[in-house]
Amino acid sequence: MHVIVNRKQLILAMDAIIGFASGKMGFDIGRMFMVSTCKDRIVMVATDLESTGITTVKAEIKETGSACIEAQRMRAVAQKYPGDAMAIVKEKNGIRIQTGATRFNLAYTGTDIFPNPPEIGNAFMAVDGEILEKAFKKLLMVGSSDPRPHVAGVRMYSGENGIITCLSTDGGRLVRYRVPVLEGESFEIDRLVPKRAMAEARKSFFGRVEIGVKGAHFIFKNGQDGLERVICARTYEGAFPGIEKLISDEGYPCLVDRLELLAAMERMAIFLTPEISGANFIFKKNQIKIVVVAPDAGESDEKITVEYTGPDMEIVFNLKYMIDYMAKIVDKKITMTIQGPRQACRLRSALDQNYDFVIMPMRQVGEQ
Repeated sequence: MHVIVNRKQLILAMDAIIGFASGKMGFDIGRMFMVSTCKDRIVMVATDLESTGITTVKAEIKETGSACIEAQRMRAVAQKYPGDAMAIVKEKNGIRIQTGATRFNLAYTGTDIFPNPPEIGNAFMAVDGEILEKAFKKLLMVGSSDPRPHVAGVRMYSGENGIITCLSTDGGRLVRYRVPVLEGESFEIDRLVPKRAMAEARKSFFGRVEIGVKGAHFIFKNGQDGLERVICARTYEGAFPGIEKLISDEGYPCLVDRLELLAAMERMAIFLTPEISGANFIFKKNQIKIVVVAPDAGESDEKITVEYTGPDMEIVFNLKYMIDYMAKIVDKKITMTIQGPRQACRLRSALDQNYDFVIMPMRQVGEQ
């Protein structure tokens, strides 16, 4: 193998998939790139056996070939390489990368130890990469170490309405984000996609992103400026709980100033403890009173003015969850739709009608 490739393009290609070669899974191929040639491109593959990343970048191919190379070290060499055009040559004693007085010789192994990449298929729906990246950012805000498929994964489903609906939960929160299909006919999909794979995929979304399913894998594909990338995420088996019905327009709307509410909650959070995570939200006409009582730390309360004309109501919410949501929204006003003291509350920003955040109520002290 002898190829010449633009150094910056190669770094972009590696960065797009290097998260799958972190070595955290504890096996040799989990630390490697499988590098090969195909026509006028270098093909790089990384896998953690749950998901696989594939990137291709244009190159001058002087001699075809392939090798498995330690990913982090190859990335470090490219970062420090003193030039724009990198010549990568496979020799018997290593992968030689040399320019002038600087020479690197990387160890390599054969590609027979590397699993074959999944089939990609040819049925895809196109979506806007910026919208998809925004959706994933919101969906991954709801994270947990819980290994159950419906918590460790995000349900992504679509029908013929031109919308891909994404649902993420950790039991205490639910996020729904609806991503419109750009063009062509949408088709039916319904899979649980691992959050870890989504976290890696969102790092390089740009322009048009194509989404599809092939066998047991959910596929994300996009490309720009000579760089092409494919992420194949092995989907989870199992069912997502029927909690989307919690996202409802029914209830009593309460319009709040986001920054005013956020500042009040952050002040109240001073009295949270490992044992006390909830705050009482007392709704009255045009007012919310937030109360935190921690027997071993003290107590705090604050009233803020809102637009609310529903019945008097007291609900306990996880204060950290509320702060996390409010801190990541840019709209000045947020609508909280409450239904009852033991029912979920939906939060929505007028600036992003595709995004719904639902927080579940907590039990009040002494409640059975």
